[in-house]
Amino acid sequence: MATARTDALGRLRVLAARHDCLPPDQSDAYAIAHELAHALRPGDEPDRGRPCRGQRRVEADLVAHWVLTELGIASRPPFAASAPWGGPDVGDRVVRLGEAIVRHVRAPSRSVLADAQEFFLACARVGWVPAYLAGRGFGVRVQRRWQIGWAPPEAGALTARLRDLGHPDESIVAAGLARRGRGGRLRDVFRDRATFPLRTADGTIAGFIGRRADGGRGPKYLNSPSSELFHKSELLFGLYESRGPLARGARPVLVEGPLDAVAVALTGRPAVATCGVAFTPGQLAALSAAADLDRTGLLVAFDGDASGLRAARRVWRVTRASDSPRPVHGPLDHVQLPAGTDPAGLLADGGRPALREALRSPRPLLDLVVDDALDRSLDTVESRLAAARAVAAAIALGRPNDSARQVVRVASRLQIPPSLMTEILTDTISPP
Repeated sequence: MATARTDALGRLRVLAARHDCLPPDQSDAYAIAHELAHALRPGDEPDRGRPCRGQRRVEADLVAHWVLTELGIASRPPFAASAPWGGPDVGDRVVRLGEAIVRHVRAPSRSVLADAQEFFLACARVGWVPAYLAGRGFGVRVQRRWQIGWAPPEAGALTARLRDLGHPDESIVAAGLARRGRGGRLRDVFRDRATFPLRTADGTIAGFIGRRADGGRGPKYLNSPSSELFHKSELLFGLYESRGPLARGARPVLVEGPLDAVAVALTGRPAVATCGVAFTPGQLAALSAAADLDRTGLLVAFDGDASGLRAARRVWRVTRASDSPRPVHGPLDHVQLPAGTDPAGLLADGGRPALREALRSPRPLLDLVVDDALDRSLDTVESRLAAARAVAAAIALGRPNDSARQVVRVASRLQIPPSLMTEILTDTISPP
């Protein structure tokens, strides 16, 4: 049904673009709109009060006429806001369903991305992705749950399919799915990669993350280029998929890559991934809208390497900075993974128990920030005092009940009296 619906939308989009050339009775467009009125009717509505099969056909006729009128293909036909067979809400149903169809037709960027996703999913049945993911602990059910697909290696395979569905080249390029090469020919952005759809808060696909095969050419992960919908600094992979647990008060786990997010989710925790970019205020705003971070806080589980540690420290600055548009007041913790390891690697090597155990041993993220500030030459009294002031600035951004512990830690590392460190911290919080 999904593929048939996509084909119908593509055909109607083409007809709407050239409606001046349609035959006088507009029979093709009417038949397509009628088909869509049936296909796009919500399937989860209760049957009580809904029209019977014959009545649905009449209602679909009204929807089709409404759609053709909105697209400028036909003149507006009159219909009653209520009818004996449809009840008092028939007019509202017709308008709501008609508006949904028109939105699909008039939003080529959104529609072309949805069509690309269906193509990637269909291709995954014959590519290397399912076996590879299963070997790493992501079985078929997990792959279906996260809608992981495969972009074939041919440079124009996706473009050809999207053209067949009626998408113009301009829409394909604008959606970040292809680029123009020499001579103006389109080349698919994603080739021979596992594909992960990256969605907005309402579930709309904004773009994709492509992972190459181990040993393949190019970067390990490739994001969609910036487009009307894809702003990577404002998107988090897994946020839409984790919306249920987050709304119920679960604590989010922040990771780097999409497979890491899927791996953590298999342990029963909601996870979101930054996907190759440093954690940004825009991503914090998106996460704060979905989770009560002031209550749950955030657990950071970035890769266990130098870049992962740097990225974790940036999370502290973004979430605690005084100029943050949405400072987080809940607890911030960090999981120190073994060097060269990430959550997906732990899952592959030790299964869910190994990853679950690693996530059970966090420490305050502030410890990581403080230790980094103290990891320098402290040979003189002046250097130790300078380090104390720098650390005090970080502690001041933390929660008040964490301060005493940090004062003791820092005083011990710097070999200064705790009272002196307390005085420095007090001056930082309340300057004279």
